[in-house]
Amino acid sequence: MTLRIRNATLHDLKGIYACAQRFFKYAGYEERHGMPLDEYSFTKMVIPYVKDGICLLAVDGDTVKGGVCGTIVPWGFNISIKVALELFYWMDEDVRGTIAIRMLAEYEKRVEAAGAKSIMIQPETALTEKVGKMYERRGYVPFERFWIKN
Repeated sequence: MTLRIRNATLHDLKGIYACAQRFFKYAGYEERHGMPLDEYSFTKMVIPYVKDGICLLAVDGDTVKGGVCGTIVPWGFNISIKVALELFYWMDEDVRGTIAIRMLAEYEKRVEAAGAKSIMIQPETALTEKVGKMYERRGYVPFERFWIKN
């Protein structure tokens, strides 16, 4: 397997969706929260991130094995401050490790170049402990958390 990191393009939408399906299965959104993944909705939502955000993919040939995608927005409490909001950061289990760290480092460089002061990433609950130490080594600190009620 030869993984490489590259910018996402609109030609990658099917591959990004396939990756989202694997994430949804792992996270159990539909089973645990009754929130199914819808291809049309997901694709419509992700297009602006691919076109105007920062969207990097880890690919093996034409297969999307993971990615990080976000956008730069004004922070709601002080619009003179820009922040990066992550839409997704997922790596298939068979490729986690060094490539995920390289991808995050590239994402951080691009976010900084875009003028964002902070990066906000929301790891899936089951991964929080596993990836928490990686985030902490890179200077991230836990801050807020989603709670879901169905």
